[in-house]
This record gives sequence, C-alpha cells and structure tokens, in this order.
Amino acid sequence: MKKLSKRAIAFLMALCMVLALNVSSVFADTPTSNESTATYGKAKIGCSVSWNGRYMTVYVDYGDGTTKPASNIRVAVWSADGGQDDLQWYKLTSEDATVFTADIDLMPHGREGVYYAHVYCDDNTLMAAFEKNVDMSKAEIKCEISKDGRTMTVTADYAYSARPHDLKVAVWSNTNGQDDLQWYKLTSSDATSYMAVIDLTAHGSSDTYYAHVYEGSTMLQGFEEKVEMSSKANPDGVTLYCCASDYVTLRSMTSRSSSALAKITTREEMTKLDEVGDWYYVNYKGTLGYVLKEFASTDKNAALNYGTGSVSTDKYMYCCASDYVTVRLQPSKTADPIDRIYSRQRVIVVEDKGEWLYVDYEIGNGNFAGSGYVLKSYFSTSQDAPLNYGTN
Repeated sequence: MKKLSKRAIAFLMALCMVLALNVSSVFADTPTSNESTATYGKAKIGCSVSWNGRYMTVYVDYGDGTTKPASNIRVAVWSADGGQDDLQWYKLTSEDATVFTADIDLMPHGREGVYYAHVYCDDNTLMAAFEKNVDMSKAEIKCEISKDGRTMTVTADYAYSARPHDLKVAVWSNTNGQDDLQWYKLTSSDATSYMAVIDLTAHGSSDTYYAHVYEGSTMLQGFEEKVEMSSKANPDGVTLYCCASDYVTLRSMTSRSSSALAKITTREEMTKLDEVGDWYYVNYKGTLGYVLKEFASTDKNAALNYGTGSVSTDKYMYCCASDYVTVRLQPSKTADPIDRIYSRQRVIVVEDKGEWLYVDYEIGNGNFAGSGYVLKSYFSTSQDAPLNYGTN
C-alpha cells in the first residue's frame, strides 16, 4: 500500500475540516433540551415542539440585524410514518426583518413519532435540517381555586383524543394528615379536555390543600394550594336567573353533550361562581355545574330565550356499517385510528366535511365523550338503514 505524502495528508485534513463545517452549518446539533439549533452563516436556526406535541416552532434569527436576511425562508415539515405523504410547506415571517418564525400545528399531519423539518431559503437552498420526536400523549394539568375558596377545579388537556386510563385526583387538607383524603375522577366530553370539580367545603375550611393527579397508579403532577375559604359561596353576591323559555340544562362540563346534572326552570335562581368561555360555572341548590350564558341573566325579568340548551335530535345519526366504522384522528383513510363505532351506534354530527363527518360518540356510560372523523357513507339518520358491507 502506497504511503501518503505529508502534503496529501494535509490536504485531506483540510478537506475533512471543510466538510465538517458544512455539515454542522446545515444539520442540527444533538439536542440537550426540547430546542434543537443549527447555524447558517451568521443566522441561528432553531426548532422546538410544545409540551403536548401539538405545535412546532421554527425560527431563523439574524441577531443584531447587520446581516441581510435570506429571501423566501420556508420550512418543509412531514412525519416519518408514511414517507412524505403529509409533507407541508410553511412560510417563516418577520416583523423586523431580523427574526423569522413559523408556528406549526401538527394536528393536521395526524401522527405521533418522528418528524422532520427542513428549512430552506432563496432558490431551494437548505439552511438547516431537524429531526424531532413528537409525543402527543402528554397533558397540560392545572389546578385552580375559585374566588370564594370553596371550589377546586383540576383540568388535564391533551393535544388529541388520548383516552388516558383511569384519570383521577386525590385531594386532602393539611390538618390532621390525610384523614379527609378523597379521590375524584376526571371526566371528559371530547376525549381531549378532562376535568374534576371538587367542593372543598366537604373537606373542611381554610387550610393548605393538596391535589395529586394520577393516571392509574402513576402520579402525573402534584399541587399545593393555600385556600382562604369565604363563609358563604360567591362573596361577590352575583345571582343569576334562568331566562330560557322552558329550562336550561346544568351540565358537568362546558359542552352541550356532557352529562346533565339538573334542569333549571324559567326564572329560577343560581349563584355564579366563575365564567368559562360561553358558560357560567354556577351553584344551583348545592349542585355545581355549567350553564350556557345565553340562558342566564342578572335581570330576573330579562327577555326569554326560546333556543335550546340541549343537543338537537336532528344532529343524531346511526352507524350502518355491517360491523363497525373506524374513528380517525383526521379526515383521511391513512390517518391514525383512535376508536371504533359499532353497527347501529348513535353519534352526534358536529361538522360535515364532505366525504367525512366529525362526530361525538357515546362511550360506555352513555355520555358523548368520544370524538373524531368517520366516513359519511357508513351513517344514516335512520336507525334501521340498510347495512353497508364495505371496508373503511
């Protein structure tokens, strides 16, 4: 074997250094945190994924603004599963021509797992390439105390229909150890947002309270809350009156399809505890729940609302598949399956998407707690429609 000269060795070493510089400028460093970074010239490029795996943020930062930014900065994003069948282009925008960003919702891609993000500029020049692992099974968990200190609300929000197993929270006060410990189940009307509303007066009075959230036997998060409890509910004294023409339904969650707790008839009183979007959180004769704002007023003689606070029966459809239809995360036959709806099972149509329907469907206890996309051809307004023997 011929021995290389010193000149040849020096040339090869220099070539390796150039190649290493080029590679490091394009391909991301091994991430030590959620954010991965790379460089392109004087620009710093970053890519990160949100806590729940739903959003990806890509940025190109030119620092002090002395460097002229590249033109037409964009990023191609796709998941490893299925090749590039879900590839989408997103444009990075900037308000100061210094930092360019794109916030990308990964839900339309419809998958978990490995994602690729390739950043380009000008005429298809690759600036950086990232590989990120996306986990959509994590939840954002919160614990909130009402203004009167009498109610604790624990929520767990997932990026998609994660269907956690046995989601519950243990609650107790500091005084006398855990002698008042109680378990409360977190329930959901859409399989993404789970909630438990706890009456702290059943545990005692003002104190330090603890709430530990579990999925099965695994603890997800713990909270410690200092609670100053008022002697009466809703110290602000806001009384609401039902202004529905017949009644409004008191519900367990902020959803028309969540379980009904009570019927509040015209002009009946309730006490407002909080507001959540289009809903009031109220105390009605000792029962805590949610009512639609449009059916409640501070004016006892307010004009009556002749709408309905319940699910309209004209939105019901029935599965006419010979066996079952697959519920999918996105309106595509290649999207991830999340559940099954069996023959003659009832659903609520939330949205018509052409060939697909976005529906809420019953899970076990009769509540419409599941949601997803199904093929329209397997559903009918008639419970006795002929069966469809196709595949889906």
